[in-house]
Amino acid sequence: MKKHVLLLGMAALPLLTACLKNNPAGFPYTPPLRITDIKGRNNYAPGRDSIIITYNNAGNPIRIVRGETSTGSPSFQLRYDRQNRLRDIIGVYNGRENIGDYFEIWHRYHYDRYNQVIADTTYSFGVIGQQDPLPRPGQPAVTIGNIFSFSYDSQHRINRSSMEVGPVHTITTTWYYNSAGNAYRIHTRDVWHQPDSLPYPDTDRYPVYDNKVNFRRLHPVWQLIDLDYSRNNPFQATAYNIYGLPLDIPIHPKEYLNILGINSFSAIDEIKYAH
Repeated sequence: MKKHVLLLGMAALPLLTACLKNNPAGFPYTPPLRITDIKGRNNYAPGRDSIIITYNNAGNPIRIVRGETSTGSPSFQLRYDRQNRLRDIIGVYNGRENIGDYFEIWHRYHYDRYNQVIADTTYSFGVIGQQDPLPRPGQPAVTIGNIFSFSYDSQHRINRSSMEVGPVHTITTTWYYNSAGNAYRIHTRDVWHQPDSLPYPDTDRYPVYDNKVNFRRLHPVWQLIDLDYSRNNPFQATAYNIYGLPLDIPIHPKEYLNILGINSFSAIDEIKYAH
């Protein structure tokens, strides 16, 4: 089974910005650009793949549609609450995105009194409901998947994520930021809460950044769903636009890269922006 990773344009964001007034340093980035298209190659399906992003009138992304969908590689619907906060991200297959269709994964976000996301409850393989995920026919309840919890540093960046994979497995990730505003060290601890389980070694990643604008800073939703609050990009693009935003993303064959919640890309050849 393919690995699932998930777990959040700028000209018209007054409501979302108001809700996220405790923003990470550096957001929002100006000029007011939105990511609209991404093209690249797929790890699993031969040939090229793509992402098309659409926004609502408030400037918030509402659909992330990829050219090829399959198990582990869905498109996404994004729903917002009455306060214009991101509430749900629903993984769907192209052509089956309506109420009553099946979803692959559903993220439900929970907020604290500061309007910061503190938890993400995921549901697996259910039915798309008007407001909530529903169980498939014959299921007593919708299946709960991984449960994430988040904490923040003084600059309102996520600096710790804990993922509960069932009752006996916890994966904790901690981000350490330097004075340049980048996560120079990302530490992961994988623990099985069973007496007979073998310990997993802790791992550390030390990203290498460019000196340009992290394209995820164009919207707090991109920062949230990719868990990337760094000021610069953790890669060196071969080309940038006049605003310092990357136009492509090189991906090492042995590396895993999550782009706006979308996985399975072996290369990102083109990123388009619009006002």
